[in-house]
Amino acid sequence: MRLTPLWGDYARFHALALETKDVDPVYPVLRTLAQDLRLSAEERIRLVMAHVAYYHMGSALAYFEGRGPTLPCATERRGHRDPKKLAAHLDALRSVSDAPGGWSAWFAPAVAGKSPRDAWIALNERLMEIHGNGRWASYKTAEMLWKVCGFPVEATDMGHRYSSGPRKGLNLLFDGLPEGNKDEHIGVLDETSEQLCRLLKEEGLPAPVEEAETTLCDFHSLREGRYYVGHDIDQMLRQLLDVQSGMTRDALKARRALPRAYRGEIHGWSAPDKARARAYRATGKILERT
Repeated sequence: MRLTPLWGDYARFHALALETKDVDPVYPVLRTLAQDLRLSAEERIRLVMAHVAYYHMGSALAYFEGRGPTLPCATERRGHRDPKKLAAHLDALRSVSDAPGGWSAWFAPAVAGKSPRDAWIALNERLMEIHGNGRWASYKTAEMLWKVCGFPVEATDMGHRYSSGPRKGLNLLFDGLPEGNKDEHIGVLDETSEQLCRLLKEEGLPAPVEEAETTLCDFHSLREGRYYVGHDIDQMLRQLLDVQSGMTRDALKARRALPRAYRGEIHGWSAPDKARARAYRATGKILERT
């Protein structure tokens, strides 16, 4: 596939996103929080499941503490803004958590005795069994179980089947990509994703496939005037302040896992900056904080 002129901007954006930990910044913060609070393996899993249910840091912590269930859901989980859908999902989570052996026992058949890549596939399939989990939620949950809880898995691809975000990012960088979901279409998208990761590595950049998936989604949003480097770090802060709980102070402390220059609680901002989000679209400049 032929590269478009946007490749250079994407490569720089990808590098900054990884350097600043704006690629899924909730992962290092939850990992640090769990370490600070000395959460058990089972508690860490419950915290991850709570987060993916709402995809809102404040709501996740409040629910983990026993509040809810009706709490704000972020855009990624907008379907759960319907109380009936949210309740059905949370009921499904509780049924596993309350069963003998809890989450650890429920996940064991998916990961035990398998290679990390085979375990990734099995873990995604297992997560799809939970009411309310589609392909995206299963992919993100599997990634969080890996990076927050230490599950022995490794992502095999970007989860392109029926996806939208990473495809839109790839379409900005490569001409002539297919739009369908047939096996041959997904095969082309997977091959192009592998090519993308190879090109990033050739430029000396880290290129884990699951992180490139995220930077592709975010680069598309950057192009549309809805994103900037540090956006998700700022969004997390807003969520923590909007829905506070007994864990809020601990979570703010755990944000030390993120670069100091990007922590609004230190520098005087507390929400995503819409003007900053429009900067690349207006000027072609990728802003960074120093």
